[in-house]
Amino acid sequence: MDQESIMSVSDIIAIIDIIVSVGLGIWIATAITRSQTKERFLKDYFTNEINSIKDDCKSFFDEICYDKKSANDIKIGFKLLSMRVAAFESNLAEAFKMIECNIALQLKNIQLEITGCDEFNNQFKKTVVSFSSAEKNAILESRHKLLTEFSKSVVIINKARVKR
Repeated sequence: MDQESIMSVSDIIAIIDIIVSVGLGIWIATAITRSQTKERFLKDYFTNEINSIKDDCKSFFDEICYDKKSANDIKIGFKLLSMRVAAFESNLAEAFKMIECNIALQLKNIQLEITGCDEFNNQFKKTVVSFSSAEKNAILESRHKLLTEFSKSVVIINKARVKR
């Protein structure tokens, strides 16, 4: 009888060990999955947002190069894009650890380049600003640098760690 009782106690201990191991495994897997789901959701959200801003910037610069904007429209367009990028970068910094984006700085440099050029200022009161080919090439080169910054930011977002 004693051996049967000992076997019975060891069986109970083995069963409890299995139950605890399975329960702990399920708990760890659930916690990790929740954490990864939250992190992936945040990364997807910010990636989608940055792509939306990128598309708006492309359209904005295309309209400038196709002579479809007045000087005032250009100034307002830069202001709206700058506010949107600033909010994006601020929210990004709140959500992720040690993340740096240079989109706002790049956009500001382009704004200064365009609004500071003589062609822009000389046509300020016209219904549309028409830039020379040389100036349009410079704008397109700056646009390319900005779009590169957007792509770099997507990579940075996907490598970043969420703040806990």
